Amino acid sequence: MGFKPPTHRKEADLVMVIVEREKRFAIAERIELAPGELHEICIYYSRLADQVTESFSANLAARGIAPAAVVPQRYGDPGAQCLIRPRLTDPEWPRA
Repeated sequence: MGFKPPTHRKEADLVMVIVEREKRFAIAERIELAPGELHEICIYYSRLADQVTESFSANLAARGIAPAAVVPQRYGDPGAQCLIRPRLTDPEWPRA
């Protein structure tokens, strides 16, 4: 039987376990990380950034400062607020 993608119709529990890891590197040693290690680092800092943003938003709201409505715009559009350059291989984005 071949590969079957997961279905959203079945219930599942997502469990996240936080563990402390440490990896030491000597001065001037090349730093090499396995894909799984890099993934852990990215997820950690992504989640941390979410928590900081949520706390900052709550602090502003407590002080009576409401969020501004931001209309998503494409990179390169006149007056665009988006400063993230898309991948050049993405056919949805025009080349600059």
